[in-house]
Amino acid sequence: MINTKYTEDEINWAIEELKKKHPERANREQAIKLLDTMQSLTGIVVKKIAKDKKSVKLKSNLN
Repeated sequence: MINTKYTEDEINWAIEELKKKHPERANREQAIKLLDTMQSLTGIVVKKIAKDKKSVKLKSNLN
């Protein structure tokens, strides 16, 4: 797990999301893993957007 602190609200939200798809996995540990995964994905998306902007695949809107 990534060494990050999450608020109780964030953990509770993740537990509720886990209950929707996998009620048997809806516990605090799995919720933190879900939040860690989401945080990792955010970093990947940000890097991909920056790379695409550099390669002109994604044009900046400079109006």
